[in-house]
Amino acid sequence: MKLRTSFGVSGNDQIGLFRYRGLLNGSATYVFNDLTINGAAIGNTSNPDLKWETTYQTNIGLDFSLFNNLDFTANYFIKNTRDLLFQPDVSALLGAYGPGGAPPVINAGDVLNRGVELELGYATNREAGVNFSADYNVTFLKNEVTAVPQGFEFIPGASFSVGGNVASRFQEGFPIGYFIGYQTEGIFQTQEEIASSSVVQPGAQPGDLRFVDQNGDGMISFGDDADRTQIGSPIPDMVMGFNLTADFKGVDIGANIYAALGQEIIRNYERQQDNIDFDGKALILAEAKFMRAYFYFNLVNYFGDMPLIVDRRISISEITNASRTPRATVYEQIETDLEEAMEVLPWTVNETGRLTRGAAMAMLGKVLLYQNKYAEAATILGELIDDNQGRYALFSDYSTLFYNDNRNVSEDVFTIQFSGLQGRPGEQGHMRLVLQKLPNRKMPVLRSQEQELLLPCQRPLTKVNMRQARQQRTGRFPMR
Repeated sequence: MKLRTSFGVSGNDQIGLFRYRGLLNGSATYVFNDLTINGAAIGNTSNPDLKWETTYQTNIGLDFSLFNNLDFTANYFIKNTRDLLFQPDVSALLGAYGPGGAPPVINAGDVLNRGVELELGYATNREAGVNFSADYNVTFLKNEVTAVPQGFEFIPGASFSVGGNVASRFQEGFPIGYFIGYQTEGIFQTQEEIASSSVVQPGAQPGDLRFVDQNGDGMISFGDDADRTQIGSPIPDMVMGFNLTADFKGVDIGANIYAALGQEIIRNYERQQDNIDFDGKALILAEAKFMRAYFYFNLVNYFGDMPLIVDRRISISEITNASRTPRATVYEQIETDLEEAMEVLPWTVNETGRLTRGAAMAMLGKVLLYQNKYAEAATILGELIDDNQGRYALFSDYSTLFYNDNRNVSEDVFTIQFSGLQGRPGEQGHMRLVLQKLPNRKMPVLRSQEQELLLPCQRPLTKVNMRQARQQRTGRFPMR
């Protein structure tokens, strides 16, 4: 039998060199005298207070053997990690997500791990010819965050998709990365059950989960943390392993079993599967394709050849190192997205901010114009004029068409509205389709802040006439 103890201190600095400094190893595009110039920018965001992560560990153990073939080991350990190195998500206003950039590394706080390890081993006498051994080990672990940076209540972790609720936290008094959410207590079966419930749950319908009112105010709050609580931990309560080995005259065989018990996982993977269906899915996908086409259209016209990745999610580092796709291929994807969106989007909508078929057709017409595909643009914009069934019409007074007071009039096909541009509140952007009568023909006109595009409907266009927009026009590309 042997009783043993140990104590040690170790450091961790595996975060890359000079992460406490802000180096000019990033890249950016600057504008000088109306020319775009590629230059350097701060890459890794600095943290002059950064220091080593330090781990203090104490072990107390006991070893003994029985009958020359049975071994037992027990360990009690305390592992205290201080100044944990961590790279949090930060606001993009810091410039941390530009090409070559990265958020700062910080000392996030302290974490304490305590537990017991037990191991039992058995081995046959090697003189028997057939050698056999079996080992079983189990670890019981208690994990707790004991400190967070000054001024922080917690550090948020992973979230459900972009803009979704934060699903995990680094917070004092809880396991590292614990899950926060709504505790459930059954399922609403009928509308009568919802109406008679003592707790109001906004938007509840039969078949929805019933949530627990944690703060007792009689209302489930989805806009803050009032009714959210710890619902699990990714740290297992128990980890175990079992190993078997045998050999005979130079031939050996082995097997290993591992298990982790007591931890929870969040089933977020279903959100990424294409075969999941729900009401309105096709419409949401169509709107997403329109917006993807719109943003790629602006990017390809500004940068030319550029990375085109539409089949998967990517990381910041992957996009900064992605190869450029030819301009023509990017335009093909833009046209495909808009054509597929047109097949699904409705002509009319009842909600503010939703897209229409007319918006997709007008956008596609503009995309074709920028590629000098005048005949195709004439066809698609002609269909928009012929098929809109009076949804769009000339505004009575063209001279005031682009005034801020004349928003969302009959000529608007698609409008993005915003406010506060350069200190001028209440301004908006416009993209408008106008049926303007010119000598012996009718012409659709796509107007934006920067230009007017005149496109004859009754014969192929041979010239695109650009002229400066009126001073009252604001915004870049209107959509509704």
